[in-house]
Amino acid sequence: MGNIHNNIIYAVLVLLLLMIATGCNDNGSGNSVLMEPSTSNISEQINSISRTTTDGQGLISSSNINHDVGIHVTGAGVITVEPDIAVLSVAIETTNKSLSISSIKNAKSTELVLKVLKTNDVNEEDIKTQRYSTQPVYKYTQEEGQKLQGYKVTNSLQITLRTISNNIGPIIDELVSSAGNDIRINQINFRKEDTSSALRQARILAAQNAIEIAELYALEMGVTRGKLLYVVDQNSSRYPEKDSFAMAEAGLTARSTPTTIIPGGYDITATIRVVFAIN
Repeated sequence: MGNIHNNIIYAVLVLLLLMIATGCNDNGSGNSVLMEPSTSNISEQINSISRTTTDGQGLISSSNINHDVGIHVTGAGVITVEPDIAVLSVAIETTNKSLSISSIKNAKSTELVLKVLKTNDVNEEDIKTQRYSTQPVYKYTQEEGQKLQGYKVTNSLQITLRTISNNIGPIIDELVSSAGNDIRINQINFRKEDTSSALRQARILAAQNAIEIAELYALEMGVTRGKLLYVVDQNSSRYPEKDSFAMAEAGLTARSTPTTIIPGGYDITATIRVVFAIN
């Protein structure tokens, strides 16, 4: 009986070992297979090249590029253009002890300004109210302290002039003559309405400049410039404005000498940051 019992235990152990061995070698679905790491897969991951994508701005980027390796340069391009639009910021300000009277005076002065603009063929859609406000005006004295003096009404307008060859100065003079001390010319900005062509040219120059700098560095370092790895557009000015005329003081009065405004040209710039491989 003892031998039979021992044989049964031995047979059960052998059967268990066979079942375990069979389970480890089975690679069917639902079972785990213990496998050694594939060195070829690791090698492929290390040597894989990250995909690059191109967006609507023509920028090439990759999140997997090692930006610590390569030739890093910055290219710049500049194109000078002549503005064809002037944007005037003007304010009509009136003050009176009565808020109602101050508002009426402001409306009348604003109407005179709009009449001048219409006479000079300025489109209604090119005239916008930026801000309209009413506020009390106080005067402080040691004897009486703070005392209400009246009310100031301000109507701030933005005016776009699309013909700027010779008419800006005369229009300013007419505005001042019509509204007198009630008008203030705050600022005039000049810009070009369509800068897409100039910006494209500036970007081409920036790209050429980046390549030229990278070639110079590669030559001096005794290496060869490789393929483009990374490029990003930086600080390109599509709609820059040139501030040509600004007045902070109110009460610009009519005068016999005509106002002279000279717009001049301004720069459209493009800057790119580029990384090239080293061969």
